[in-house]
Amino acid sequence: NITANLGTPQLNIYTNAINFASTETSKTLTFSNYGSGILSWEFNDIPAWLTISPSSGMYNPYTSYNNIIFSTEKIIEMIYLFF
Repeated sequence: NITANLGTPQLNIYTNAINFASTETSKTLTFSNYGSGILSWEFNDIPAWLTISPSSGMYNPYTSYNNIIFSTEKIIEMIYLFF
């Protein structure tokens, strides 16, 4: 028998909410992997008005300060299209 311990990833997000002020179009969040295993992540079912970049990725163990940008610029474009 062969066994391997691949570790356990641990996702850490440095906020519990994303709030946009009336003039803000983007926010940056910091994600990290505090665990000992590789962390794969992906955002699914993203609304048409929201851009998340990157929308997926992989973090090596003990990797921190990876920034994910959330942008609402598309919602401004959609408002202009309807009015």
